[in-house]
Amino acid sequence: MVDPVPVYNFPELVAFRLLGESFSPYSIKIAGRAVYEYIHEALCTNDTDKPALCISDQLLGPKTHVRQKIDKLFDVRPKTLGKEYNFSSNSKIRIGPDGSELPYAEPWHLLDVLGLVLQEIEPWISPKAEIEEGCQIEGNVRIEAGARIMAGTRLKGNIYIGENAFLGNDVLVRGTTSLAAGCAVGYAAEIKSSLVMESASIGPASAVIDSILGPGCIFGGSVRTMNTNPNGDPISFKASDAVIKTNRQHLGAVIGEGAILASGVLVSPGRNVAPNSFVGPGVVIMKNIPSGTRVVLRQDLDVSPVN
Repeated sequence: MVDPVPVYNFPELVAFRLLGESFSPYSIKIAGRAVYEYIHEALCTNDTDKPALCISDQLLGPKTHVRQKIDKLFDVRPKTLGKEYNFSSNSKIRIGPDGSELPYAEPWHLLDVLGLVLQEIEPWISPKAEIEEGCQIEGNVRIEAGARIMAGTRLKGNIYIGENAFLGNDVLVRGTTSLAAGCAVGYAAEIKSSLVMESASIGPASAVIDSILGPGCIFGGSVRTMNTNPNGDPISFKASDAVIKTNRQHLGAVIGEGAILASGVLVSPGRNVAPNSFVGPGVVIMKNIPSGTRVVLRQDLDVSPVN
């Protein structure tokens, strides 16, 4: 007898609202496709006699046809189950051609999904991409049409570069990284094992490490996300009033949609800069920054004549 199909209701998760109030984790794009598309594909390729996931998420909005497709695939409707399961850190979804199961409850779990997806993409460089001489490309790399990559840039790992993205001179992209359509990366910046969403901008000499950047966020020059505790302890993450142990040795920042970090900002490991906030030059972010907040340094300057 087939076990009941669990139905998870994601809007109850406060943690994902750190990226933006309208976000559904299903709708977040990785390597150019929304997560729900990978889930649906995985369910279609798996044996239908196994328990699987049905989607119940109002934030998908016009994508309700995805729920209907998955429901039809298993001939199950959420209303017939009589019970909805609250999503917890112990819950899992199947994703990927091998039917792997991953936890998917907090924003950093997107990095796990990112890793699984990018190791499966086909390496390809669009003939409509512009890649200057002197670039190095190693590994499983996909570059979409309209992307521009300047001389001296190095791509190494499982890398996705979206349509019309721009990478300036001497940029290093490594590990497992997805740069979505319209992203711009300045001279000599480094991006490692991060999910960078649509139209985000990363200034010159910045470092984005093990982090998630929401759509349209802006990093000025020399902004850095730090990803380890100096004492070697696993990273903790604060969502609402709860401090969550991530059990990760390496985790950078979660930056919300439209947030702006001016030049020279340093972000401590496991911190959230919420949507539409502004952080001024030279700030060291030790605590989460709430949505719509302006944070700037105050200076006392001693101005006197030169002796």
